[in-house]
Amino acid sequence: MITMENKQRVKTIAVIFIIAIVLISLITEFLYIFNNKYTYSKLQPEKGVLTLSQEEIDSNSFHFLIKDWEFYEDALLTPTYFKNQTSLPNMKYVSIGDTESAYTSQTKNNTFIGTYRMKINFPEKEGFYALEMPQVYSAYELYINDKLYLKVGDTHNYKAQIQNRCTFFAASGETYITIAVKDASGIKAGITSPPTLGKPYSINITRAFKFLINNFIMTLIFFGALFSLILAISGKSNYSYMFFFMCLIYAVYLNHPLINLCFSMGGNFSYVFEYFCTHFVYLMVIMLQNRLCNLNKNVSSISEICGSVFCAIAFVYGVFTPYLSAPLCTFLSTLCNVFEWLAAIYLVAIGTYAVFNDIKYGRIFLFGNVCFAASLLLYIIQPLYDSIYTDQSVEMGILTILGCLYFVYWASIIDNYRRNIVLDDERRLMERQINLYKENYVHITEQIEETRKLRHDMRQHFRVISDFANNRQFDKIAEYLGEYSSETNDTVPLFFCENLTLNALLHFYVSSSAKNSIDFKTSVSVPNGLPMSDIDFSILVGNLVENAMEACSKAPLKNRRIVLNCTADKNKLILDLKNTFDGNVKKIGSKFLSFKKGMHGLGLESVNAVVDKYRGVMNVSNSDDMFTVSLVIFF
Repeated sequence: MITMENKQRVKTIAVIFIIAIVLISLITEFLYIFNNKYTYSKLQPEKGVLTLSQEEIDSNSFHFLIKDWEFYEDALLTPTYFKNQTSLPNMKYVSIGDTESAYTSQTKNNTFIGTYRMKINFPEKEGFYALEMPQVYSAYELYINDKLYLKVGDTHNYKAQIQNRCTFFAASGETYITIAVKDASGIKAGITSPPTLGKPYSINITRAFKFLINNFIMTLIFFGALFSLILAISGKSNYSYMFFFMCLIYAVYLNHPLINLCFSMGGNFSYVFEYFCTHFVYLMVIMLQNRLCNLNKNVSSISEICGSVFCAIAFVYGVFTPYLSAPLCTFLSTLCNVFEWLAAIYLVAIGTYAVFNDIKYGRIFLFGNVCFAASLLLYIIQPLYDSIYTDQSVEMGILTILGCLYFVYWASIIDNYRRNIVLDDERRLMERQINLYKENYVHITEQIEETRKLRHDMRQHFRVISDFANNRQFDKIAEYLGEYSSETNDTVPLFFCENLTLNALLHFYVSSSAKNSIDFKTSVSVPNGLPMSDIDFSILVGNLVENAMEACSKAPLKNRRIVLNCTADKNKLILDLKNTFDGNVKKIGSKFLSFKKGMHGLGLESVNAVVDKYRGVMNVSNSDDMFTVSLVIFF
């Protein structure tokens, strides 16, 4: 039977799904339109020729060379070859990002060989330009006209190297760009991201901006990892080591493109690093959410074992791809893609389970997991996406889920910190309450001893009074009784009410008030056995009276007064406390601040927390010289 609570949970889950999908779709669509090489540039080459006027160069800072590259398959050609040969090898036009048009040779023996060529008609007036070459897999030579400008790796004696490079050149009129590429990795081949042509200043600004964005995100994650390690070493968090490794691996993974801006990396290492890091982060996310959501041990174990197996497959795929057959490489690549989808589906299921079972932070888990799954789907729907400034859409989904985990992780630490503060306060209150009971017990013992002595001396006093009466010395009787009364007068009552906690508190504070020349009037009727813990009752009364005494002590001596009225039964508690003060009040908005160091007003905050806990109502007000706190709590 579907209960109202379950219906509400289903509505909550549906709302989270809609918000997450709509939000990640809007962000991804925005990035796809405004942060995408394939949708940015308007002017593109046609049949291997790009004509740029001076007006076009001035109005557009850079151009992404995407369409209609001349492509010569299975040939490493140089500009000299094009000049000397009358007949050229078979040529076809390809577009960067078209995975089917240029890579047919790779399926033969896992080796890709090809030459890209484009003619650019610059203005006749010589200008200075920049050409950014993104990561090309896995070795290439770049020629501009007859000159070799860039060489990454070795295309002849094959040596794979990956690096994001940029070259600067002067050009006018007809200019040919020739790129000879070789790859034997079997994973990626050739130019997979469009080269960028533009003014040097614009290219450098774009590279620097992307560097700063990635570096900022990477730094945040890295410092989170570092702090997690500190907490792990100090033993203050159960999952700190796991969170540390997850953040560290992803921070390094994000830093991977930044490293490629400065250093060349071995091609095979780059593949291994990229595939393994991605799948390892998925595994860490699954393991963390399994524990934070208190999932069934069998389900958690199965999911973590499967994730570990797929991580091993990703590692093997990266390391041994050059030595594997093309069908096996395709099979392993498909397995890695399947793992991404299985991880996304599993995480969405975890989030749904967490919300349905009212697990703390379950809604945040579900939101992040749905964002990640939606980003995977959008990545398939929008395949031609190559970011200009930020990471790809899948990375945005991973960052979202990491951000949610980051929030949950720190919120859990803050909750533990607050819990420790509460425990410390409770311990302090218990110690104070025990001391109050001890002091009250000593005072009662002293009073009993004093009463015993008085009873013992009573016959002597009666004899003295009798002698004065027989001698008609009535003034002596009055003088004697006055002296006796002053010696035995006790200004602090022993009992205020039946409630032992309140009785001990009032005895302590009334005694302290007398020492500070404060007139403390009480009218209380509170029984034992209230539906409120003694600790909460101590917080309530103790903080209010302490604040009253602090404020009252600043008032003139003749105007120091506290009046406490408190009644309670099994159904309600009514408390009204008035005290005089010097008229100075410190407030931020409606919040009253203490005059003690720090000015935080934590006493009233603690009182308000207890009132909220029992669904009560509290009102705080002040006049010229009177401060009033009134509260009602219904049990």
